[in-house]
Amino acid sequence: MKNIIIIVLLWSFNVIGFSQWFEQEPKIYSVIYKSITFTNNSNGTIVGTNGIILRSTNAGESWDSLHYPINSDLEKVFFIDDANGWIAGDSGLILKTTNGGLDWTSLTTNFNEKIFSVFFESNTFGWVAGKNIIYKTTDGGINWLEKKRDNNWYYDLYFADQNNGWVVGDSAAFGIILRTTDGGDSWSKIYETYFGYLSSINFTSQNIAYAAGENSILAKTTDGGLTWLDNVVISQGDYDWQDSYFIDDNMGWLVDLFGAVVKTSDGGLTWTEQNPRFLTTGGLYSVFFSDSLNGWAVGAGEYPNLYGRIIRTTNGGVTGIEDETQIPVDYFLFQNYPNPFNPSTTIKFALPVRTNLTINVYNTLGEKISEIFKGEMETGYHEVQFNALGLSSGIYFYKIESENFNSTKKMILMK
Repeated sequence: MKNIIIIVLLWSFNVIGFSQWFEQEPKIYSVIYKSITFTNNSNGTIVGTNGIILRSTNAGESWDSLHYPINSDLEKVFFIDDANGWIAGDSGLILKTTNGGLDWTSLTTNFNEKIFSVFFESNTFGWVAGKNIIYKTTDGGINWLEKKRDNNWYYDLYFADQNNGWVVGDSAAFGIILRTTDGGDSWSKIYETYFGYLSSINFTSQNIAYAAGENSILAKTTDGGLTWLDNVVISQGDYDWQDSYFIDDNMGWLVDLFGAVVKTSDGGLTWTEQNPRFLTTGGLYSVFFSDSLNGWAVGAGEYPNLYGRIIRTTNGGVTGIEDETQIPVDYFLFQNYPNPFNPSTTIKFALPVRTNLTINVYNTLGEKISEIFKGEMETGYHEVQFNALGLSSGIYFYKIESENFNSTKKMILMK
C-alpha cells in the first residue's frame, strides 16, 4: 500500500463555501446576473435577465439598479474605456453608454438573433456574436454588417486589433475556435474539441490565451492564437465552465454552471477549487478581477427561489481556517488538488454525520491499486494525502464509499 498521511481538519466555510468568497446584495428575485465588468477601481456594471442593469461607483461595495425600461435578457456588458460601453442581449438588442453606464441608449440593428457577446477594439470598430451570427460595426454601433451566418452558436469573441480576431462556440455539440485576419470578413476553424461547447476566450498577453467550456475543457495557445492545445481537462465531466478571467499569463479563475470557482497560479498546470460545485446553489456565469485580490462572480441562486447572485472575494479567494464549528449540510467529494499532480495530491470530502467509509484509488481498468482509508470519521470537512510515488503517469480514479454516499472523481498523475 502507498504511503498515506491522514489529515483531519474543519475547513473555513463562509456563507457560500470553504474559501473567502461571500455573497453581496442585491439579491433580486426572478432574475439571473449574466455578466460583470469594471472600467476602473470604482465603477462596475452587472447585467442580467429581465433587463436588469446594476451599477457600482464604490468598488463593488454596493450596487444600485438602473431600472432600464426593457424586459429583454441582457447577456454581456463590455467597456472600451471609462465612458464608452455596450450591452448585448436578446433579439438583436444592443445598448450603448457614453457616460460610464449611468445612461443607456438602444441602438438600431438589422437582425433579431440572440447576442451572447460584444467586443469593441476602438470606439468605432466592434463585433457581436450570437445564435448563428457574427456582425460588425465600423461606426460605433450605428450600422451593423453581417459577417457570418450559419448553424453554429457563438458565445464569446476577442479582437487583438481591427483585423485579427477569434470567436468560440458550439458546432453540433463540438466546441470550436474560429479565427479571422481580415476584420471578420472571412473565418477559418483552427480548433475543434468533442468535449463540448466553448463559452469563453481570454487573452492574457499577445501570445497567451485560454478558451474554456463544457465538460471541463480548457484549451490554451502560446503562439498568439495560431494553434490551440488541450491544456488541462480538470476532472473531465465535472465542470461546465461559463467564463474565465486572467490577470496575467499565469493567474486566473474559472466559474462553472453549478457554482464552482477554481484558480490557477501557474498558467493552468494546476488548479485549486475555491468554491465547490453544488447542484443546489445555482450557477455562475461571469467573473472579473480588478487585481490579484479583489474579484466578483455573478450568476443565480436557486433556493428557496431563483435570484440574482453576486459573490465577492477580497483576498483572491484564498482558503482560510476561521470557523471550525460549521457542520456540512451534505456529503461531498471535492476535486483533488493539485491536479495534475506529482507525486502527492490532497483529497477533501465533507461528512454531515459520523460515517464509516472507505477511500480507494483505481486505475482505468477498474483495478484497485490503493486503499487510502477505511474506518470511521467524525462529522466535518476532512483531507487525506495520496502519494503515487510508485505509480506510472496516467489517469486514476479515487472513490469514497459509505452506506449513504458514493462518489468518484478522476485525477491525473503527470511525472
